[in-house]
Amino acid sequence: MRLYHSKEPMLQAPVPHTPSIDEMMAGKPMVIVREFNAPRERLFRAWVEPDLLCQWWGPHQFTNPVCRVDPRPGGAFHIVMRGPDGMEYPYGGILDDYDPPRRLVLAGKIDDGRSEGVFEQLTTVNFLDEGGQTRLVVETSAIKAAPEARLMLEGMSEGWKQSLERLESLLLQPWPEHENHHDHDVHYENEAPK
Repeated sequence: MRLYHSKEPMLQAPVPHTPSIDEMMAGKPMVIVREFNAPRERLFRAWVEPDLLCQWWGPHQFTNPVCRVDPRPGGAFHIVMRGPDGMEYPYGGILDDYDPPRRLVLAGKIDDGRSEGVFEQLTTVNFLDEGGQTRLVVETSAIKAAPEARLMLEGMSEGWKQSLERLESLLLQPWPEHENHHDHDVHYENEAPK
């Protein structure tokens, strides 16, 4: 299975697949396909506007006190997930590809200053127009995964499942309109107090 991070359009959605932990440690991608009853422009906004992203990123019961996105090719992103126990999980990287409202490619890693090289991943997100609805295809694979990353990979499938459930709930709510929300010069940031 290939990663969809080229400039070529994706012709068809890959089949959902959850590899074993050993396969993920070796770089085999996890593929998630989910249908949303929302136009892809709305779904794309939820991925690149921090005020929206912070409401759904991460498993149930997690919050995101820090959520920054510079929505442009090569722009940085930084998210700090906080678990119900208060433990924080910083994650960040760059938008390797930014093609609104069709595709995002996030090259990310654990971003806590202590875990350099423990876990890096490439996540390609395709937003396929299905006549007013959207087929979301998330393909994520480890670029680097040290043995310590095994625990993260064990929870990845369930974490994505819960994140996308939260995203679906968010899509049912009214949102403020942003006039140039795809303008590359716009920088959205959400930083909530601890």
